[in-house]
Amino acid sequence: MKLKIDEIEIDEDIYPRINKWKKETVDSYADALKAGAKFPPLEVQKVNKENEIIIIVLDGVHRIKAHEKYNEDIEQQKKKKDKKLDEGYIYEPMETIDVEYWKDEVLDYEEYKLALILRSAFLNMKHGDRLTIDDKRRLAVVVTGSYLKNCEKKGEDENE
Repeated sequence: MKLKIDEIEIDEDIYPRINKWKKETVDSYADALKAGAKFPPLEVQKVNKENEIIIIVLDGVHRIKAHEKYNEDIEQQKKKKDKKLDEGYIYEPMETIDVEYWKDEVLDYEEYKLALILRSAFLNMKHGDRLTIDDKRRLAVVVTGSYLKNCEKKGEDENE
């Protein structure tokens, strides 16, 4: 399935990286797109966040940013006289990107927040730019905090 790139949001509370993306990786991926590379689909999820249904990325921020850079490079090149990019090739903008949904249904953001964080972290540990030690530490703090919060809530529920 394809979605318009601007329909997909990067949620800083879900995406597990402290520094959201690396410029070197984005540049490398954008160059690969110019050479005709095809990347695997992003993994995204529809969520209901504050009574608005949005689509958040779980895996693929570098690919989104590479598509945006690719499109910016094309726009800059079109402003030049020859309107050609890289050894005579003329490229078209990429307005859509391949995606797969993690779950078919719309998830409640608050109810599934920890599951979304863990899914995103799992996917970002598997391939591409791996999570750094600092990213993993931050993730551990988030997961521990969520666990403790749930324990407190459970205790409150039992006392009622």
